[in-house]
Amino acid sequence: MTGGNTTTSKKCSKKSKQEVHTAAAVVNIEKVLLNQGFEVGKTIGEGAYSKVKDGWSNLHNRQIAIKIISLKDAPGRYMKKYLPNELEIIRKVKHERVIEVLSVIECDAHIYIVMEKAVHGDLLARIELFGPETEKGARRTFKEILEVVEYFHEEGIAHRDLKCENILLDQNNHVKLSDFSFARNCKSGDKCSTFCGTLEYIAPEVLRQDDYDPRVADIWSIGVILYIMLVGHRPFNTESIPKLMKEQKEGVTFPDSCNLSSEVKELMKSMLTIDVEERTNICNIRNSEWMQ
Repeated sequence: MTGGNTTTSKKCSKKSKQEVHTAAAVVNIEKVLLNQGFEVGKTIGEGAYSKVKDGWSNLHNRQIAIKIISLKDAPGRYMKKYLPNELEIIRKVKHERVIEVLSVIECDAHIYIVMEKAVHGDLLARIELFGPETEKGARRTFKEILEVVEYFHEEGIAHRDLKCENILLDQNNHVKLSDFSFARNCKSGDKCSTFCGTLEYIAPEVLRQDDYDPRVADIWSIGVILYIMLVGHRPFNTESIPKLMKEQKEGVTFPDSCNLSSEVKELMKSMLTIDVEERTNICNIRNSEWMQ
């Protein structure tokens, strides 16, 4: 009995030290940010090696979101490749449809990316809450998405993870593009071979692991976004990559229950074309009959 009690006592003591260490780390994070004028609130999102916290900027007198990346927990490939790209790009891009980064702080084995907060959440959450958009409502939002993607491409940047969850909405429901973890600089004609992005939005050439033009792949992704906005669900099955590739090859279809105009159907088909040579471009999308 005594031996059992002793073992229990040691376990409790170990747990207590861990709790103290975690609490100290939280306090330390809050002190670092408070010294910069940022008050830290509750956690609103969490990943394998990062989390996002709510907050307030005393300096800017506005709500903020704070992405905290643990340099200890992040994998080597992310640290060497993706994180430097992300930090370079967020410092470079300046556009009203891009989430504004207020500060980047590196301290105590963490990087803190302090951003404006898009108070109306993301596009997918809005669709899940209110259902599909009307064509008029979708056109307004999609024009803003197209505007910011065109800005990125003109700046020589491919986003490579365009999805409804990364389309944030401000207090007036205007678009704020976010999350540049997979974004990369690319010149005209540059090709990628990296398999990255979110499965239901990934272009066929990325799935095939061909050398691909990442900006052309971005066009496919915004085609998927438009489809989800208007139909309320993804255009292709994502249970498995082979099934997804098969459905992409067969082409996009539209439920009979969706009373969509022929103009918007043709536009989505032109974006969701498996042949990269036949896939439409931003100029043609902007000048399409539906967008007018």
